[in-house]
Amino acid sequence: MMLSEKYKTRICLGSLAVCAVVVIVVLVIHINYAFARRKTITVNIPALGKIKGKRVELLDPKREIYEFHNIPYALPPIGNKRFSAAEICSKNENCREGPGIFDASKDVEIKCIQYRAYPGENHTENCLKLTIRSDNLSASKPVIVWIHGGGLLDGHGNKDGYGFDAQVTDVLDAVTVNLNYRLGLLGFNVFEETWNDTSGVYANNGIRDQTVALQWIQENIASFGGDPQRVTIIGHSGGATAVLCLLSSPLANNLFHNAWSISPAPEIRYGYKTGKGFQEFVPRVLGCTQGTLVERRQCLLDLDPMKFTAMYLSEGNSMGLGYFDFPKRYSDLATEYVGLVYTDPTVITQSFRELKDAPFRPSSKLKVIFSNTAQEPAGRTDAGVPGVKTRVFPKEALLRETLTKLFKNITNAKDIVDKTFDTLYPNKIPQLVWDTLVSDLRQTCPNNDVAEAMSQSPNHEVYRLYVSNTMELLPISSFHGWDTSALFGFKLNYVPGERDIKFQKELRRILKNLAYGKIENGWGKFPSKTMELGNGADIPEIKIKKPQEEICNYFTALDINKYGAQN
Repeated sequence: MMLSEKYKTRICLGSLAVCAVVVIVVLVIHINYAFARRKTITVNIPALGKIKGKRVELLDPKREIYEFHNIPYALPPIGNKRFSAAEICSKNENCREGPGIFDASKDVEIKCIQYRAYPGENHTENCLKLTIRSDNLSASKPVIVWIHGGGLLDGHGNKDGYGFDAQVTDVLDAVTVNLNYRLGLLGFNVFEETWNDTSGVYANNGIRDQTVALQWIQENIASFGGDPQRVTIIGHSGGATAVLCLLSSPLANNLFHNAWSISPAPEIRYGYKTGKGFQEFVPRVLGCTQGTLVERRQCLLDLDPMKFTAMYLSEGNSMGLGYFDFPKRYSDLATEYVGLVYTDPTVITQSFRELKDAPFRPSSKLKVIFSNTAQEPAGRTDAGVPGVKTRVFPKEALLRETLTKLFKNITNAKDIVDKTFDTLYPNKIPQLVWDTLVSDLRQTCPNNDVAEAMSQSPNHEVYRLYVSNTMELLPISSFHGWDTSALFGFKLNYVPGERDIKFQKELRRILKNLAYGKIENGWGKFPSKTMELGNGADIPEIKIKKPQEEICNYFTALDINKYGAQN
């Protein structure tokens, strides 16, 4: 049968329409595939096999960073593993969380159980994860590992503005790692019910987590373009204390090569057996009062993890008090320890001051930077700055009265209050006197002492950095966290001025140089020299004295230089 020209035309047009639809569908699929391919990247790593990350474009459209989020570095510390030493993810199917390619492309905040957590918030015990960023997966660049602060009680590795992101990674020209570790009484428990002689667990599991993360980095970071022989660790506040702990841990020996401790609690005074007494109230408060250690341990293992947060542990708890306050304000011990890290036979085998006597030796000399700000307690949340809420002293008379009472707890010196105003901190407003005095007693002078003691180790080169720089556009002193805020991009409610940007560039330059094994010209090893980042034209300024040296010498003569903060 012959078709008319009319029907031939209809069929032809119909076929064209179908063809057009098919072509469009194919193009859409191709574009979507190409887009997805452009936005994701797959690598093969020893621990997990194939994992998928994502590509992040920078301000320069020709540049991008590869990000791999929330990679597990250890088995989940859940169930009967709650108080156990972390076990590294090393070709272990239990770490994959499902078959197929491991998806590390999703930027989701994973938080360990926080000491100040409350029901409904996103916290989990399955939190031993890290995030890696790199711009070249086939390179062999230095690796910089961020250990977040929060007093070892709170925080997480990927908090915006408080950890490495794509932009900072690009500036540093390194592979960056942000990691999580167990916190509070799930990471730093020392009550006897959690001890295990077989695995050497007595205290400091949160620090042990970090050693496992560093071991994982040694085994896997080359797949991300990182050099395992050039690993730098950097931490702030509680994370800075963790840096000192890692320096003092045989488990971390040779797992990193440079370190920067920013505003640490510089002291560790007690062993785990003493710590047991500080925390022995915990099982009782949680209702685990059975007759034997084994029964009480099982009770603690069976509890909802949220039971270990502050809302359930108010009785007898002094954890966190006094880190930024005058010594012995609350009681003889409460402000002298936070009750979290202790020397023990396995993880931290000697105090930071005794590192020169450690039985383990790194295979190459480590470069270590100690730093702190001039007024650690100065940041006030009522000023829109994330910092510590300091006590407020609008008038000198109130401060004199307060100091007269407080100094009686730590010294018999009769003229110390007058000397504070006339000699130590002359011509300063009362609030600045308080913030600087507390900072010197709790951080600056003790950090000087610990840094000098550590400098006696033949295996460590110690450098001292003092930050007196202040915000250019707000009348706030050099508060706790101002340096890290600048380092990670000023993600405050604050638009930085020119001086702030200069300060930021200096911090980033110091970190990049450290990662590449370099030190600023003229910045001699401590205690012979100190670098100060201030507000003057010369940033940085190299000085041939210790930070606050005359004040610290006076405190030492009165034997009150021993009240450094302990985490």
